[in-house]
Amino acid sequence: AMFTITAQFIFLFNFIKSVFAGKPCREANPWEATTLEWTIPSPPPHDNFGGKVPHVYRGSYDFSLPGAKRDFAMQCNNEETVYGGAAAGDQKSSRYRSAAVKTRPMPTTLTPTETQPAPTAGGNGAFIGRPPDGGGGGRRGPSPDPAALIQRYKLGVWVGVGGIVMFFAALTSAMVVRRGLSDDWQPFDVPRVLFLSTAVLLVSSFTLEAARRRMAAADWSGVRLWVNGTAALGLVFLGCQLLGWRALSDRGIFLASNPASSFYYLLTAGHGLHLLGGVLSLGYVWLRVRAPRRWATREAVIEAVALYWHFMDVLWIYILGLLLFWR
Repeated sequence: AMFTITAQFIFLFNFIKSVFAGKPCREANPWEATTLEWTIPSPPPHDNFGGKVPHVYRGSYDFSLPGAKRDFAMQCNNEETVYGGAAAGDQKSSRYRSAAVKTRPMPTTLTPTETQPAPTAGGNGAFIGRPPDGGGGGRRGPSPDPAALIQRYKLGVWVGVGGIVMFFAALTSAMVVRRGLSDDWQPFDVPRVLFLSTAVLLVSSFTLEAARRRMAAADWSGVRLWVNGTAALGLVFLGCQLLGWRALSDRGIFLASNPASSFYYLLTAGHGLHLLGGVLSLGYVWLRVRAPRRWATREAVIEAVALYWHFMDVLWIYILGLLLFWR
């Protein structure tokens, strides 16, 4: 469990550093991937390829092509692009000739006044837009639907929530098993400050809901105000947890005192670290809402952070019940 908590610190450090100090990637395909998703713009058009199915010349993971100029070749690059000029006919094998799949163009809704963007070379020779050989790419599509964007962000949060649930389920299982192994389990009364911290955390959910209502009314100054309030309450909650640890230490109860105290510190520390991630996310929301430039995904991010924060509330109620009634 301590190893897992330490790994969370490493993850948070790398995440925060990459957000605020990481170098942006300027290449369209920095990993030199070969599959077709690296030939489309971001965000992709509705049909991914701008009205025309790409020409596919090889499998998805055909690396180290004999005689090719580079080890990595996109599926949609023809043999002249891969092998170079007239030498292509001598170098390509019958397997590549038979694997070439050409499909008819898809119906397109382009009007006579619309034009395709000029092709732009990616990091490995792939093209963003329509490549010269007629395969892959397409024009930039419209902005994604806000409701779909919110669902996409929430799905990402639910994936993370699943991992957190498994982590605390493992701690709960270990606690139950350890409780019944021997007679060295020494229960103790939890610090009273935990009840204050619980009330503070519940109030923070209401303030975050107030921020969501302000968002629905397009009152971004109100959003900033309530987001600030929620983050402040989150910090108060963490401060109460530290006071609880201090109260236990004054009573001579430490991490290694007995198994009961060990699980108390592990459960509260694990929840505190995850809640700290929520506070940092609220700070990110506050900075982005405060920025004068239009933020296309602000509603989706606020909804995702609100979902995570409410889950932290529910998780804490579970942990508090476990500490109170499973002693």
